[in-house]
Amino acid sequence: MAEVRDDAPGPSEKLCLSCGLCCDGSLFARGEVDPRDIDRWSIRGLDCGTQGAKAYFKQSCDCLDETGCTLFETGRPSICERFRCIPLRRLEAGEQNLEEAQVPLREAIELRDGVIAAACDAGFACRNFLQLKDELAGAFVDPDSATDQGAVVFALTSLTTFNAFAENFLLPEDGRAD
Repeated sequence: MAEVRDDAPGPSEKLCLSCGLCCDGSLFARGEVDPRDIDRWSIRGLDCGTQGAKAYFKQSCDCLDETGCTLFETGRPSICERFRCIPLRRLEAGEQNLEEAQVPLREAIELRDGVIAAACDAGFACRNFLQLKDELAGAFVDPDSATDQGAVVFALTSLTTFNAFAENFLLPEDGRAD
């Protein structure tokens, strides 16, 4: 187990702890972990599972406390430690300061909140946006669905807008982790 750090968070940690998008299920449906570590992460609060030889924890992460990770100080899964969104990469490269790096994150959080509100208006609440997309699409194509089709279309449009923003301003092209 990693030691608890007692130093004040630096700009990178401040950015991460002000956001939580990579943990709340809006960007990812799950995060991979080493299959040998499932028990370790389950004991620490992650909802873990397996698919074939791969192991994962489900998103939204059960260790997310508002925008901060409850495991941040004591050690997170390696995929969490390695992930660097575009704003974080720019901050760490000195291309942006903390305030500048927070701008796209604030916009993404606003878009995410709009998706959640639109989904609620359409009668949906899901653990992550991938599941939400599947459920909204199912309701959209089901002619017998009792859901308000206008609300479903608005929720799908909101989700599409969020996903496009995330792909362009948050998710690195070269993968999810360094």
